[in-house]
Amino acid sequence: MRTYAEWQSMTTALSIESRAFIAGQYVTAQSDMTFPVLNPATGIVLTQVVACGPAEVEAAVDCAKTQFENGSWGGFTGTGTQTDFIGVGGADPRVRG
Repeated sequence: MRTYAEWQSMTTALSIESRAFIAGQYVTAQSDMTFPVLNPATGIVLTQVVACGPAEVEAAVDCAKTQFENGSWGGFTGTGTQTDFIGVGGADPRVRG
């Protein structure tokens, strides 16, 4: 089990992407607006992320609809889908401790 100090030192190395992730890639949103991402335990701002607007929402929905309609998600199990989404976020669900 890691100590508090070890967890603290790991947070200094975090790099959080602030762009939108749509259709398998990070994209710059049309809006210059951002909002803070907070550490839920401390309330400290970790980073600012882009506030997506209608154009980004439409692109994400179009991509999701295409993937649904072409059946590419049909072969995934719930666990497979979860692993894919966690992988996008940079966390590995197999890493514990």
